[in-house]
Order: sequence, then structure tokens, then C-alpha cells
Amino acid sequence: VGTNLPDDRLCDRLKKVAINQCCSIVYTTGSHDVPKGVMLSHDNLTWCAKTSPGFNRMPCPGEEVLISVLPFSSISSQIVDIYYTICVVGTLCISADANLFNQRDAFFEAIFDVQPTRIYHKLRNLKRQMSGIQKMVLDWSSCTLRDKHLKEDNKIKATRKLNQWQTALAKSTVTKKYKEMLGFTSRTVFLSHGAPMAREVLRFLSGYDILVHETFSQTENCGLLTANIPKR
Repeated sequence: VGTNLPDDRLCDRLKKVAINQCCSIVYTTGSHDVPKGVMLSHDNLTWCAKTSPGFNRMPCPGEEVLISVLPFSSISSQIVDIYYTICVVGTLCISADANLFNQRDAFFEAIFDVQPTRIYHKLRNLKRQMSGIQKMVLDWSSCTLRDKHLKEDNKIKATRKLNQWQTALAKSTVTKKYKEMLGFTSRTVFLSHGAPMAREVLRFLSGYDILVHETFSQTENCGLLTANIPKR
């Protein structure tokens, strides 16, 4: 790509890269205030993109796979989908349907096909209705894992061997199966942005070993500002 183009334009652009100089303008939606334009510099974009991998792990080149569900007019989408993916030499999958996330069946079909390692959105559509023995086993697994994660959040150590055995059994026999059916792997990181998620939703998802790490961001701060980093 670009082999037939002269290097003059590239060299000219590189010469204009300077500290604290505007390179991108993002317009906010005005959901909490009047809409406004925000000027961002190369420093803003590159620093945020380079620090994002440290949120959970440092992926190997080519390991990270993302599916884009946010409009590129959002600075969070630009940081995660474009600049972060470039930094880690990842793969970005873009749906032709801009309303993909609001269509539950189509969304999970896309997730199953892509098998993303990182999802950055609101995760409210993961609940499934079940009956009989299948629901009873899943309820046991959910309660076991939810109790384990709640104790970890409150820094309470589960010392009973029975609890540890139940947690390991629930993870390996129940939740692993259902997460794979939905298209999630053991490496998938779940991130949420925007307004805080309801505690009930977070507790429900933790029962399926889906830990959503909430992030707080502002366009003026170039996207990700702070987050509840796992195990810290």
C-alpha cells in the first residue's frame, strides 16, 4: 500500500509533528454539557495508546484482537480501536452494521466469529434464560464465582478448601463452556466506559466469571483517564 506514492507528502507530515501541537480535533456529543470541539496533540494520542496495554497485560505482537462497536468520532474509540491496535500490532474487526451492539443475536454472532481478546463497551446483553437441571447447575456456578469475586473485592480470603474446589470446578466445567459459546476466551478483557454500570449488572456478570473493569474518561484528557486495574 502506498508504494506508488512519492515520499514527499510523508516527509512533509513528519516534519510537522511537534510537541504540544494540535493534530486532531474531536467534537463531543454534548450529553452532559454543550457540544464542543477538543484539540488533541500527538503527545496526547501516543501516550494514551502506549499506556493502554499496561491496563491488564502486555500482549505479544499480533495477539490482540478487537471488534469495533463505537463510532470513530469518539476519542475512546480512536484510542482503543486505532492507536492502541497499532501500538500492539493487533487486529481490528469493523462491522458494516453501525447498530451492531444493539442487536443481541447479530452481536454475539460477530463475537463468536471474531473471538476478541478485548471488548470496550457496555455489557448488558449477556443474560440467557434457562430451565431445569441446566439452569440449576448454572445457578450454582454463578453463586460460587460471584461469592469468590465479592470476597476478592472486599479483600476477604477464602481459606476453605471446599470453596476453592467449588470455584475451580465451576470455572472449568460450567462458565468456561458458556463463555466459549458466546465467543469469549480466557484472555478476553471486558472494559466499560461512560456512566457507571449498575452494581446489580456487575454482580450478575461476575457470576459468569465476566469481570467488567470500569474506566472513566473525558475527551479533554484524550480518552482513558483512570480505571479499576485488576488485582491492584
